[in-house]
Amino acid sequence: MRTAMGMDDDVKHFLISGAAGAGSETILHYTSGMGPIERISAATFIGSLPGLVKEISDSRKEGNEFGLGDMGMDVLGSFSGALMSGMINDRIQVRLKAGRKSGFVTFVLVF
Repeated sequence: MRTAMGMDDDVKHFLISGAAGAGSETILHYTSGMGPIERISAATFIGSLPGLVKEISDSRKEGNEFGLGDMGMDVLGSFSGALMSGMINDRIQVRLKAGRKSGFVTFVLVF
C-alpha cells in the first residue's frame, strides 16, 4: 500500500526502523562495553521500539489493528541497520575531544 508520500508502507517501515537501528548501534558502539552480538541485538530492539509504539497507537484507533507485517518490517529494518552500522563502525573509528577543536578518523582495512 502506498502512503501519502508515495512510498510503499513496508519500505517506509523498513527505512525508518533501519535508521533507528543504525543510530542505536552507533551510540552503543562508542558508549558501551558490549560485544558486537550484544550491541546489534540491543540496537535491533531499540530501533524496533518506535514501530511498536506506532502499531500499538494505530491499533487503538477504530477500524485499525496491530499490523504484524508492519512490525516484521520494523524488526527487519532495525536489524539490517544495526548490522550494517556495526560493520561500518568496526572499520571506521571517529574520535572527537570535548572542549577542543580536534578529532581524527581511523580507517581499518581488513583483507
